[in-house]
Amino acid sequence: MPVSEYLGYWAEHINDTAQIERRDWGEYWDRLVNLKIAAPADREAFDHYFTDTARTFVAPRPGVRCTFAWHLDRAERLDAQEQLRNAVRERLNRLLLKMGSIRNSIRPDLNTGEHPSPALERGHALGRVDEFDQA
Repeated sequence: MPVSEYLGYWAEHINDTAQIERRDWGEYWDRLVNLKIAAPADREAFDHYFTDTARTFVAPRPGVRCTFAWHLDRAERLDAQEQLRNAVRERLNRLLLKMGSIRNSIRPDLNTGEHPSPALERGHALGRVDEFDQA
């Protein structure tokens, strides 16, 4: 699922997240796979952290992780030129601009005028990102 769709999905459905009883985990897992939020290959990790434990319920919460790395030689060169701080700031600003364009593309509720997710409206990100800078 593309990042923008993932963020949009959770922005619209974050209020639907709730505790899930063990008997409903299979159905919940199938829904995540059908929505392409999870992949069948992720089932091993799901089982490790949930199914193979003594837990009787889970309370899943979506998240987003964005990373960027420079090769050490480039980071050292930027640092020696006192430009590393600016390079980090530039990358963060690009990320925030991208997230803002996704956030702004999610329509407010037409009945209330409220944003579907108050957390997203405040600029907090929701979703899963392996590589955010796809553009």
